Amino acid sequence: MNERINSNKIKCALMHNFVFSRGYIGSTEIYSGFGIADTIFIKKKNPKDVVEIEIKISKADLIGEFKHKQNKHTMIEKEQCSYHAWQANKYYFCVPLELVEFTKELLTKYNKSKYGIIAYQEIWRPIKSKKVERLELEESVQIVKSALNLRPKEIIPKEVFDTYKQSIELRNNYLVNTLMRQVYFSLDKASMKIYRPMEKK
Repeated sequence: MNERINSNKIKCALMHNFVFSRGYIGSTEIYSGFGIADTIFIKKKNPKDVVEIEIKISKADLIGEFKHKQNKHTMIEKEQCSYHAWQANKYYFCVPLELVEFTKELLTKYNKSKYGIIAYQEIWRPIKSKKVERLELEESVQIVKSALNLRPKEIIPKEVFDTYKQSIELRNNYLVNTLMRQVYFSLDKASMKIYRPMEKK
């Protein structure tokens, strides 16, 4: 069953993977100081990094990011940032699996060796007893190139994390539930799993 990939699907998978599997707290569509970030994550315990993940679903999206947002990418690589807003020190692009190699080429072209890449590929597993397929959110996103700290000499103040942890936690459950209901066929509320009817052969 072929389905069109869209950014909401990827946001949902990232939220599930980072929040439920990796011990982060995060939110979507957050002002980052350089515009609206697709997703922002920080570790729930002992945070050291602010992780921004930008979602791109086409080659045109990726090319446009570097053509039209040059100032953003220059600013986030400065040695010292003032944390008046979300300003990540680790930066990822999350793209469909088939765009990973193209993304690597662009990062090389624009000298963004510290940026990371996350691949998205939906993995559905059949549950024959229920005649449905279950989306394995944790496995649908995979880090293929780890991001490096953009400003390794900088220590982000604890009060920054405390402020943003509180804000994220207030939004988190609402956002995850809303994204899941908008994007997928069926959400089992008790298990937080996503199902769709099994394709007939």
